[in-house]
Amino acid sequence: MLFQDAYAQWTAVSPDGNIKATVRNSPSLQYKVEVGGQTGVAWSPLGIRLSDADFTQGLEFVTSDAMKISEKYSMPHGSKRVHINHCNQLALTFKNSSGRQVKLVFRVFNEGAAYQYVILGSGDATITKETSAFVLPDGSHTWSVPYDKGYEDTWVGLTGGVNGTKSFPVLAKTPSDIWVLLTEAAVYGNYCACRLQAEGFTYTVQLAQSPFFKTDLHYTLPWETPWRVMVVGSLANIVENSAQTVDNLNPPCEIADVSWIKPGRASWSAPNEGIGKAINLDQQKRYVDFSAAMGWGAENARAPL
Repeated sequence: MLFQDAYAQWTAVSPDGNIKATVRNSPSLQYKVEVGGQTGVAWSPLGIRLSDADFTQGLEFVTSDAMKISEKYSMPHGSKRVHINHCNQLALTFKNSSGRQVKLVFRVFNEGAAYQYVILGSGDATITKETSAFVLPDGSHTWSVPYDKGYEDTWVGLTGGVNGTKSFPVLAKTPSDIWVLLTEAAVYGNYCACRLQAEGFTYTVQLAQSPFFKTDLHYTLPWETPWRVMVVGSLANIVENSAQTVDNLNPPCEIADVSWIKPGRASWSAPNEGIGKAINLDQQKRYVDFSAAMGWGAENARAPL
């Protein structure tokens, strides 16, 4: 379902009507997500900046499009074999002062909501910054992990504002007892995995910055960014459905025959030597040779792709 009012505001709701995502352009793009009339994610900024185009402010509405998505697919592993992807999608196209266009796409599920940008046009493009953020209600209790390039550290729970760089995902419980899981989906080769910069109850998306990644991202247009995901509702909903929600947003598997993929033993250097050593090719060859000598993975062996 799609609604538009006279104040440059658009709303999409979940198939069961319990979750509502609202977008407004006053004076810049913002959104909020409600669950049963209660705020899960408060008004939060939207926007993305290119080296030659700014989509963070001064945008003019062009057109909207709404559609229902309903599909079924199977997974080779996980808690559920058959997944149901059922949601309502709202796509809003805006243009900046120079006429460049960006499409903001929201999907609202019974389990949560997500959005992505589609930068329209042709030719090469460079993204330099996102102003996308998640603003949690004041007084929320949060659990987060200080950013680590291996996304492995101790979860810290805190009631009150948080400062510092955090890894995805972030878990929160609002004062109205709504649970919120913040994460991302469809990080698929043309974009970096991101982190969150926390200031109080605002978590702003940051592009990767490390010796292994450039700050700026380069690709050709049209360019679909990863999804910014909010699984909301009860804690049971997050435990039972967060992985499926991310799967629903990820692109389909490109491997036609997955029957050869089975559980088995493996060896890897990172647990013993650290993530930094794990990217050393000669080191990895020694671990592969060791696995072969032990007979690990032989049951999964197949011809090279």
